[in-house]
Amino acid sequence: MTEFIPKPGVPHGKRFADVYREKGNPTPDDERMRHRIARMLDDSGTGFEEHAEGELGIPTPFSKSTSWPGIVKTWDVDDVLAVVTVYIRYRQRKATTDASRITVTRYLVKEFNRIFEEQNATYRVDPQGGVHYLHDAEFVRSTEATIAGLSAQRYANSLHNFENGQKAISSASPDGKNGIRNVFAAAEGLFRLIFPNSPRLTSGQVALLEPFLDRHYSGNKTASGASAKLLGSFRGWIDACHFYRHEEGKPDDIAQPPLELAIHLMSVGASFIRLLIELDPG
Repeated sequence: MTEFIPKPGVPHGKRFADVYREKGNPTPDDERMRHRIARMLDDSGTGFEEHAEGELGIPTPFSKSTSWPGIVKTWDVDDVLAVVTVYIRYRQRKATTDASRITVTRYLVKEFNRIFEEQNATYRVDPQGGVHYLHDAEFVRSTEATIAGLSAQRYANSLHNFENGQKAISSASPDGKNGIRNVFAAAEGLFRLIFPNSPRLTSGQVALLEPFLDRHYSGNKTASGASAKLLGSFRGWIDACHFYRHEEGKPDDIAQPPLELAIHLMSVGASFIRLLIELDPG
């Protein structure tokens, strides 16, 4: 029988759906993800069941006549993610040598990450066993830099809005609409501090920043040219965010944005907030 070789560029050794089915956007919860995590815990024994119940403060198979798959499917997603870390730490403590501790941690982190990846979940496990949102790495760095820039009392309202945006996107069910809206409100608040006579931040108002950039980069033609293009991007970001703005008092029938789009708009917004801070003469 002739050996079958897929056409060039097609991955070998992958499951059919992983190669030929479009997964769509990552999701914060999934029945198969829960079941596969529970099956990882199935052989952990009564010692871990009792330990997990004490750590999480909710019933486990230690006090309920049910299996891990049976009970995990009833939990809040926060508890499902928490038990991953609790299990990895438990197995770390059970290891008798440093070498075995490293080996078991690497194995479990790899397996749980494989579950999250294959089930297209929005989570990943760090090397120590903590669970994070997939977008955390660059997003957190940008967020921390922006919060630091907004630390002055003058920016208190913008800081409040910006932090509300981070809470919205970091909830168990990420709220991209309110994430975008709050980051936009933070940028608008900054803009109004610089230009008190501008009641709203619109793409047309961005032209007011041109003299500020000219002064900021005076004598540097290259920087001035690049910054002018940057203002064009700022206008585009404002117009993009307006798709998710909501008029108070009217029904909010705007669909949630895909998570990766919300993250991108919020990250870009954070960078423009830092630009406004640089240009603020106050």
